[in-house]
Amino acid sequence: MDEFLDATTKSNIPQATRRVFFTFTEASIEERGFYNADQLSGMGSGILLRYRSRYFLLTAYHVVVHTLAVQQNESPFMLHARASSPGRIPELYDLLLPRWHWDIRTLMPESHGETAWNDVALIELFDPLCSIPDNEVIDLDRIQVLQRREFFDGQMLIASGYPLQRNGYEYGGPDEFGPGLAQLTTIQRHHTPGAVVRGLGRNDFYFKPSDPAVNHDALNGMSGGSVVNLYPQARKTKWAGMLKAVDERTGLVQFIPAWVIVPIIRRYAEAQRRDLDPNAGAPCVGITPKQREEVQRFLSHVASLR
Repeated sequence: MDEFLDATTKSNIPQATRRVFFTFTEASIEERGFYNADQLSGMGSGILLRYRSRYFLLTAYHVVVHTLAVQQNESPFMLHARASSPGRIPELYDLLLPRWHWDIRTLMPESHGETAWNDVALIELFDPLCSIPDNEVIDLDRIQVLQRREFFDGQMLIASGYPLQRNGYEYGGPDEFGPGLAQLTTIQRHHTPGAVVRGLGRNDFYFKPSDPAVNHDALNGMSGGSVVNLYPQARKTKWAGMLKAVDERTGLVQFIPAWVIVPIIRRYAEAQRRDLDPNAGAPCVGITPKQREEVQRFLSHVASLR
């Protein structure tokens, strides 16, 4: 079992899971002359996607709703570009910043069950300034999705995310953690094995952690993370869904199936769009979609040589 677990967690679906850092800035770039996040806070996970050479963050709507309600003077959150980033992110180029929120909730179908499917948010990101290997992102043009007919009671799954218990913050005075560092946190992705439990509705599927000691507190912060089926060969794993929330009454974990989400994401342009960054509407470097794909292939090739 440990061998299967290790192989599955190394597949691109768990590796595509990212931690979301919420930011607060006291002054704009125009005032300072440079970007600075004065404070990081909050918790939550998300899944890094690539679709038609654009990058997106898929997460639970309740994870980011507080940042969508109020327009900030800078990007309201950020995430690490690489799954294998070192403990200390050295450069701004190693971060991904949000550009637009596409409200795909309006496109989601009714679940006809106990788990509502509208707790979902799709964030389009600014183009990354570093290379992201193919095995650290879910490519919607090639992803294998676990279909509804493939779910069954007792099926082994792996849930991945960043629980607050393992990713807390330490706050201190100026330079307490090093020159210019007044805050410290970890980036530790956690993988929890479990099994499928069928609900009352025909589309209700739950995740039951294998360890009975794993409760709401242990999983708090993993909302928006990935769920994948357990398989001995990493390349044969399939995306099962996105973590939503823990039912404190039953201890079961709700997740939205990938077979529901993926077709909706491919229609994202039909949804309402909202700026998340003051520069969201500014023109980017003028490249065509074909040139964008060529650049991405080159960056993926470079990453594979490391």
